[in-house]
Amino acid sequence: MALLLRGRATRIRLEPPGPAGAGIEFEHEADDGTWCEQVKDVPSKGPWTLNATGKILEAVTGHLAGGKKVRLVLSTGHPNCMIFSKRARGADTLTEFEGMITKAQIPQFVQALENWSDNGMPVDREVGWRYLQAMHVEHIPPEALRRLVVPEYELLFVGDPEVIVRQLSGYLDEHLHQRLTGSQIRSHLLTVPGVRPRLLAGETGTLTALAGTVDRFVRRVRRDKPVFGMAARPR
Repeated sequence: MALLLRGRATRIRLEPPGPAGAGIEFEHEADDGTWCEQVKDVPSKGPWTLNATGKILEAVTGHLAGGKKVRLVLSTGHPNCMIFSKRARGADTLTEFEGMITKAQIPQFVQALENWSDNGMPVDREVGWRYLQAMHVEHIPPEALRRLVVPEYELLFVGDPEVIVRQLSGYLDEHLHQRLTGSQIRSHLLTVPGVRPRLLAGETGTLTALAGTVDRFVRRVRRDKPVFGMAARPR
């Protein structure tokens, strides 16, 4: 939501119905492409394994095949998947990638490929490597997520961030499956009593607000100008 409000993403769709929402919780369009995101909070199970994420990887096959990026946010870590995805993006070729992982990790790479299929057959290593490039795995515990979210809304708005987040949550619950823009979300939040935009130096909204203030001042001065004119002053 903060990306939308900052203008770094254009639209978001929560829980898209049908194949568009397979294996994900929301999809958003950003400058660098379309992102499909899934969040899992299962702290009691400890670090994730490739076996445990098999169904998740399988469910997002269509998004990866369609050229979208997939972000998996986990409350507990997934070391293997994080290593594979980071090294896949660091390699220019499949050969480079396979040279960047250990011999012990090669079977795990092959295991990951078994979750992605094309017409019922597992994808080959080249396709699997490209899918891994598009996979982004992040480890964010709930308490860390809270520390990230609250300052975002303190920066964007004047008002109680806890109230803002609750209002935003309720608004999103009422607009599941719909495509939303940053302007729609901002307009709703500004109806909340005590909430107003925080003007930040250099941002487009701040410059627009400043320009509007200057224009109003100029119009007022011109309207009240005496009949004998204004005193000349050097430029």
